[in-house]
Amino acid sequence: MSKKYIGIFFVVILFMAGCARTVTVRPDVGNQMSIEISFRSDVDTAANRYYMVFGGTSPSFTDKGSYFFAPGEEYDREKLDVSSEAAYYYDNFFSTWDDFITLRDNTFYITNGPFSSASEHSSYSPALLSYRSIPSAGSESAKKVELIFDLSKFPPPLPTEIYFNFLSVGPDSRMADLLGATDNKISVNIGSSVHNISELPDMSIDGSLDIISWKAEIQ
Repeated sequence: MSKKYIGIFFVVILFMAGCARTVTVRPDVGNQMSIEISFRSDVDTAANRYYMVFGGTSPSFTDKGSYFFAPGEEYDREKLDVSSEAAYYYDNFFSTWDDFITLRDNTFYITNGPFSSASEHSSYSPALLSYRSIPSAGSESAKKVELIFDLSKFPPPLPTEIYFNFLSVGPDSRMADLLGATDNKISVNIGSSVHNISELPDMSIDGSLDIISWKAEIQ
């Protein structure tokens, strides 16, 4: 073999060895999700209910002002104003949810889906997630819903992106507010964060229900 071809042979071998050592570094998946939702005035978990809804795609909802209930919750059929049948809510809304967190009486609960059938409504049972620290009335903390929870609370497999929305429900069980955008999402990679400081205030509803900003982070 000539020196020319020997040289080419060794160049090819070195190139192949370099390729073999190439390692693709993948981002680390986080362990926890941190959520902060700010309201125009003090949060009232005794009178109101607050929800954080998650999905592998954008979760769907009824319109603001409509009677609201979630999977597993008692509801008044006489007040259903989108449809008189619970099955309609499952087919058009709840089936797009994967999981949701409820805050009431300073306690967070998580309910895992999928929520596919109205016939199983009573079987969707919330589990205790954590307790909300009670801040001083009138403080900035009193105007916020803050939560950090383990991503392991979501049943596997964990999607690469989590879609979400936050909403508030008043004492009349009607949806008062939700995020303006419907395609909010966050990567599950550690360090990912999203936020919005420009939710439009709605002076027609009580300040404890009016979302004015929010942020989410994967830790």
